[in-house]
Amino acid sequence: MMLSPTLDLYYKIEKARSQGIDAYSLSNPIFDDEGFNKLLIEPEANLLLPPIGLSPLRIKCSERLFQKWDCTSHETTICAGAKAALFSIFRLCAKNNNGKVIIINPSWPSYFDIVKVSGLSPVGFDTRFDENFSINVDRLGELFKKVNPVAVVLSNPNNPSGKIYDEEELKRICESCQYYGVALVIDESFSRIVFDEKKWFASRVSLDDSIFIVNSLSKNYNLQGFRVAPALIPRESIDQFLAIHQTIAASASSIAQHLSLQIMKQDKNKPSRETKFDESRDIALEALGALNWQTVSSDGTFHLFPFVGKNTEALEHLESKGLFFLDGPVFGQSYSGHLRFCFGKNPVIMKQIICRLLKN
Repeated sequence: MMLSPTLDLYYKIEKARSQGIDAYSLSNPIFDDEGFNKLLIEPEANLLLPPIGLSPLRIKCSERLFQKWDCTSHETTICAGAKAALFSIFRLCAKNNNGKVIIINPSWPSYFDIVKVSGLSPVGFDTRFDENFSINVDRLGELFKKVNPVAVVLSNPNNPSGKIYDEEELKRICESCQYYGVALVIDESFSRIVFDEKKWFASRVSLDDSIFIVNSLSKNYNLQGFRVAPALIPRESIDQFLAIHQTIAASASSIAQHLSLQIMKQDKNKPSRETKFDESRDIALEALGALNWQTVSSDGTFHLFPFVGKNTEALEHLESKGLFFLDGPVFGQSYSGHLRFCFGKNPVIMKQIICRLLKN
């Protein structure tokens, strides 16, 4: 077990700032104030909600976050953050405490610890930069035979590469999971930050009782502190899922659910938020080109996962210049020479960071 690398980076930057260093993160977002201070807490918002979540919020999440899925076999539930949702799913999938969960890399580092806390063992499956981070299903099948997993988890769009798994690729993964009797867990925490909507809305399969979908308001609505995450859970598993989730969190915060509903009702944008990050993404891609850092262009999320090169001497002095980052092995052991580059910042801040980066 380890402290979340993302949070650790935040703490490191705060420490540098407390020492008078004008510090920035290359790997974490900076969200703007979007008028959340104008929200009103209604009197009933403090009342305990049903374990499955606030009904109007469940409906809104189905409309806005799960609109590409045929949800007739699943229930939308509101969880106390994506970590709680994933933990509850993994415990639900656990056949015994020696079960394995395959994690498609590069991946959010917290998957490994969530799997461990769930009483299971994580097994990384590294995709390759020179193959556009595509999943080799034949190689994945060989790993299925070797470790006999209870579940596979992947993020789509992928954090940190920004890759969207297209319809055919997702279908092949799903078929492999069904053949081997393995649950498929899809983390869609960046579902509203996509740059190819046609590809995104085609990236789906027919849901069955072995598929779980997790989403999050943290990235999609800038609500990181609310700890509110909707999830699609097979109807036949919903009671057991809620029993597990109740054990660790009772339910997602009532106040946070009511405020989340207000925010989703006020949001007048189309389902995707990609235009918010278009300019910053272009700035980032241009800068990486100038630095000769190879990258796969991001289909979604506000991240890139460039290959800097095996010789990372050029990066070793960046922290002394107030530039902090998460390096590749945080996201999978075979990604030495990569780093996560986040363009989830307004263009003014992005230009300041890029100017400093290019000077160094």
